[in-house]
Order: sequence, then structure tokens, then C-alpha cells
Amino acid sequence: METAYLTKVSNERIPVVVFLVNGYQLRGEIAAFDDSTIILESAKECQLVYKTAISTIVPAKHVPGFTAESLRGSE
Repeated sequence: METAYLTKVSNERIPVVVFLVNGYQLRGEIAAFDDSTIILESAKECQLVYKTAISTIVPAKHVPGFTAESLRGSE
């Protein structure tokens, strides 16, 4: 589910707020990701963020295909 979600957000260039476990917030678009990292791109820079440092990813708008009902069905 994680890969499908990140792929959708990345492909559709949906802006996100990434909340880190230390309380910091990063804003931008997910340019790329792998098993352990995400490249977050903003107007000024690209940042490599380790997934273990991420608490929550909040998209700026609805991510098509990801609703509460569809996610319950994938448990």
C-alpha cells in the first residue's frame, strides 16, 4: 500500500507536508523514493529524507483511489 500511495502522489505531483518524528515539517513534492528514502523537491531544493524519520505524510488534496473504504478492503 505504501508504494502505491507514494507512486500516485509522486506521479500526480501532489504537494505534501511531511511531518518528521522530531516535529519538523517539510513541504514539497515527492520526486522519487525507494525502500528507505524519499526525495522531496521544493522550489528551492531537493532533500533526501529517510523513511524512518517520517511520522506522517499529508497531501494537499485528495489522492484518487485512496479512500477509507478502499483502504479497509486491503487489510
